[in-house]
Amino acid sequence: MSNKEIFAKRLSEAIAECNIKQKSLASQVGCSEGTLSKYLNMCTNEMPNAGLLCKIANTLQVSTDWLLGLTDQKGLGNGYSLRDVAQFLMACIDTPALNIKLTEITRKECCYDSDDGYEPVCQERENTYTALSFSEWYDGEEAYMGNYMPGAARINEFLRAYIKFRELYQSGALPSDLYKAAVSAALDRLATSRIISVEG
Repeated sequence: MSNKEIFAKRLSEAIAECNIKQKSLASQVGCSEGTLSKYLNMCTNEMPNAGLLCKIANTLQVSTDWLLGLTDQKGLGNGYSLRDVAQFLMACIDTPALNIKLTEITRKECCYDSDDGYEPVCQERENTYTALSFSEWYDGEEAYMGNYMPGAARINEFLRAYIKFRELYQSGALPSDLYKAAVSAALDRLATSRIISVEG
């Protein structure tokens, strides 16, 4: 089987598993439905460029390596499914000592839709998302006993550092080995911290 045949077969499989229409996928990744059809056709040599390949893989929740036939591991990164991620988030939200707050945020974004199935067109929309925050101050009935949440504070400290490291790495200002070392050191500082429940 050729590389294109493997790609077309796996792309078709991922689309079917996500129960997404080709037109919708094309719109989400910013290409025309006709272009996507060429990618699905085993008789053509059409393949997406690296940027579009990443968008397709992320939208379908599969790895680019799997789509290209370089691995049989379908999942992203470490293989976590969306269900795994959701269950982990639920466990975190349900841990009182993390004091996680959920809020809705609205952002204006440029959303690319396929216009007549040919060229993607940017439409500015207001999209609503759920944001998680680690509140460092507990506001429950027992707050009068001392309401500072050190676990949440340590997570926030880590996230602020991680965001800085990531921005430096993505801009090319921080080499890969230093980025990994910095993140690893920040994680190691959390390894000795334990979550203490506010319930005692």
